[in-house]
Amino acid sequence: RDEINTALLTFSAPLPDSLYRAVISPAVTDLAGRPLAGEFAWIFGVAPPVFWVRDADGFWDDPTNWSTGAVPGPDDTVIVSRPAGNFTITYRQGNVTINSLTSTEAFVLSGGTLTLNSASAISNNFTLSNGSLSGSGDLIVSGLMSWTGGTMSGSGKTFANGGLDISGPAAKTLNGRTLSNTGTATWTGGTLSGPGVLTNTGTLNLSGD
Repeated sequence: RDEINTALLTFSAPLPDSLYRAVISPAVTDLAGRPLAGEFAWIFGVAPPVFWVRDADGFWDDPTNWSTGAVPGPDDTVIVSRPAGNFTITYRQGNVTINSLTSTEAFVLSGGTLTLNSASAISNNFTLSNGSLSGSGDLIVSGLMSWTGGTMSGSGKTFANGGLDISGPAAKTLNGRTLSNTGTATWTGGTLSGPGVLTNTGTLNLSGD
């Protein structure tokens, strides 16, 4: 379909850690037989994931919380999962770009900018109280998503699959990003400005001013 422009590469065995260049030639066609207008190429890296190593709540910008001893960066696949408990990771400052984020722990974005380059998932609660979530990567939130302030931007989509709570007097900005509610959403306060897209295929309850 015209709105789909995704190519999925699979390999028979894991690639060694390195940088790679992938090329799709104009000989490749879609299901309707339409070829690419020209060669399409991109660079991607393969590296071990970066893990959260602390069995406690903590801040993203503290390097001692990470398996590498450093805050994750642009090529990093970040995994936050601690079976010992239900913890909360807070991103409070800085401008950080990562490849992707997979978290089974609660996640709070309270300041700074976190940019996701690839598909990411939070299978717990996600709170956006300030700062900015950005990037081309989609984010799937399986727990409750609470939006009390801040910005969502970039070409990616945010899927609130476990419920959406938009509340509080602070301004909320959807700048180019799509927010999709598939569960039960409640909007009780604050203004929402764009440009952006809010889609609802679940239940949307409006109350307050």
